[in-house]
Amino acid sequence: MPATAINQAFLQKARRPAGLYWDTTLKGFGVRVGAGGRPVAYVFQKSGGRRSTLGRVEDVDLVEARRLAHVAAAQAKPAGPSVTLREGLARHRESMEARGCSAYSMDLIAYEVELYAPDLLDRRLNRIDHQTVADLHVETTKPRKPEPGRKLRKDAGRRRPVTANRVVRHLKAIYNTCGVPFPLDARWWRTRKNREKTTGTPPVRDLKALGAALREIDNPIRADWWRFALITGLRKEDALSVRWDDIDAKREGWLHRPNPKGGAHKAFELPITPRMREIFERIPRVEGNPFVFSGQRAGAHLVEPGSPAGCTRHQMRATWATRAEEAGCPISVMATLLNHSVKSQSITLRYSTPSDETLRSWAERVAESLYADISAGT
Repeated sequence: MPATAINQAFLQKARRPAGLYWDTTLKGFGVRVGAGGRPVAYVFQKSGGRRSTLGRVEDVDLVEARRLAHVAAAQAKPAGPSVTLREGLARHRESMEARGCSAYSMDLIAYEVELYAPDLLDRRLNRIDHQTVADLHVETTKPRKPEPGRKLRKDAGRRRPVTANRVVRHLKAIYNTCGVPFPLDARWWRTRKNREKTTGTPPVRDLKALGAALREIDNPIRADWWRFALITGLRKEDALSVRWDDIDAKREGWLHRPNPKGGAHKAFELPITPRMREIFERIPRVEGNPFVFSGQRAGAHLVEPGSPAGCTRHQMRATWATRAEEAGCPISVMATLLNHSVKSQSITLRYSTPSDETLRSWAERVAESLYADISAGT
């Protein structure tokens, strides 16, 4: 079959002759059309002619299929004995960029691999054995002092098992991208990960105390950020990086989040509740600063909002989710408002798409409930 653009219009066309259709932009990516004239599966064909199925059209959306094709394309490149960890890291970054991963995720992998495994950067991947990676894991749990002339990121100075696990995951991702078997034994790795299981982030139970702590904050923008994070349930970066242009950006009454966790392809919109609108209206615009919650540096957003009443930023998200669940919010609505993948919840939820009215109703209900609690005693 001739090459064509594999897009939503192609998938939705009424009927096509049965056969394989190859994409014009992503080499090796294609769609198999069945006898009934409808697309049935995404496929990827390596240059050598070997073909694999990426998933059925009804189960995998187009964005995810393209991501899988990029991964398959990267893994199809032979690693060879000359590929070093440094070269593999560069190749993995190219793969992440092609998949639409966020700049933060790409920078974090590069930063931590270079920081914690500098002696391995110029070593060939097939020369890094099990014991080397195991020793790296143990070494990464030890306290670290910054090297002369190098400043550590705030989240890199605390060496602990969770950091070590993350570094090993970085290495495993690089190996997978380069098509090289990872040297660490799967049983050992699974045992290490099981040791790090936690019960999750607890919600804030004493919201009255949190509200009192927020009223004592001298910086009103900082205080309003905490209120905003609580009543929206947004992740830290999504809440900190809100721009004035994101408000009513795509349509009236919705807040656009263009680059959430997972990259730009997971962009979403959140209903603007009356409490959110109150916060936006009382925060003054700073000339030359596009961010709602402006920081001290010119043109930058708030970076460290503090820790009122000993609360963490992620606890705001956990508190929102807990309140929604206690109020009886359907899981599909919660997943949509929290920008969680509905497909990861259950197969049944893949067929559930909450309406805008339902999303707005629950967003307002949870926001009003939380705002009332932190305002108690005023």
